[in-house]
Amino acid sequence: MIKKIKTYAKITDFESIARRYFVNNFYDGMLTILGILLGFFILIFKEGQQ
Repeated sequence: MIKKIKTYAKITDFESIARRYFVNNFYDGMLTILGILLGFFILIFKEGQQ
């Protein structure tokens, strides 16, 4: 079973594809978190000014 998985990984170049998806998804996640945090801070500062 493990030998079949290793053969499949070599044929399809699975590692480079997985690495690319990991980097893209990490970047998208960081942008989402940054947007949530910025929105939270803007909301807090607007409430403090009133």
